[in-house]
Amino acid sequence: MADAWDPGAYGIQLVTSLRTVASFVAEVPELTDLWNVQDIDPERCLVIADFGIGSDNPIVLDYAVDPPPVRTQRFEGWPRTTVTWFTIADSFDEFVELLGL
Repeated sequence: MADAWDPGAYGIQLVTSLRTVASFVAEVPELTDLWNVQDIDPERCLVIADFGIGSDNPIVLDYAVDPPPVRTQRFEGWPRTTVTWFTIADSFDEFVELLGL
């Protein structure tokens, strides 16, 4: 959810406040199962990307671990019978490097 659009900005164009998985789940309780919050500490996972309705696949920095890895979800089965969190980068710096930024 964007709070503002700044057409003159460089880099990230949408300005939003940082949110934890817990804040998303408080707003939309159905995410509890969809995001499998039993496998993470939702208060300590900061959402750095959520592509909105349809993707249901947030990318988070998991501050329950030091340094915080970048994690996302893997879905198995249809309908989604198993949702697991996995590490896609051991740090934010590695994540940026993997993206080629």
